[in-house]
Amino acid sequence: DTGVGKSSIVCRFVQDHFDHNISPTIGASFMTKTVPCGNELHKFLIWDTAGQERLRKFSLARD
Repeated sequence: DTGVGKSSIVCRFVQDHFDHNISPTIGASFMTKTVPCGNELHKFLIWDTAGQERLRKFSLARD
């Protein structure tokens, strides 16, 4: 879906900043964040794609 705030949520998670006026994503952008959990570090690789149907194939979630 377009215009629902995907980029704003990614920005908040990765940069600890929420931007209400962020520009729409054109194509895709990529960000990483490493988060400590106990004695381990977990690295998140986040693709922020435009909300177009043709980009849905890039969506993946793993356990």
